[in-house]
Amino acid sequence: MRICGVDYQGSELIPVVLDGEGDEWQVVATKPKKLRIGDIYDTADVRLFAQEVRAFLTDFQIDLVVIKKRAKSGKFGGGAASFRMGGVLQLSTEKPVEFISPQAVTAALRGVEHAATDKLLAYQQDAFKTALGYALSR
Repeated sequence: MRICGVDYQGSELIPVVLDGEGDEWQVVATKPKKLRIGDIYDTADVRLFAQEVRAFLTDFQIDLVVIKKRAKSGKFGGGAASFRMGGVLQLSTEKPVEFISPQAVTAALRGVEHAATDKLLAYQQDAFKTALGYALSR
């Protein structure tokens, strides 16, 4: 099974793909490492972003997308771009898109070594933890 964990930073969607089953998961090398949405209020930019997301999910044969839940407001609230990108992501695939809370990710990863994280860049860590946390919580 291939799981794509997703994190957002500003106007960038950061995907990390894991392949495996049970407790055995490996990071899949992907390019691009970030998908950028242009002007979130420009229809052409949003459509282009949707095409890029569909191509990424198809090219890497993703079976499931996992997104870490974001607060709607407050100190840890997500911005407009992250909610827009999340909606585009949900509509860009026929595969399941699941949401997992930050607390569930933390609980699932408690006591688990993250051997694959040394293969990833710093900005990819949250997407990796989202995917692995979901995979280990099932």
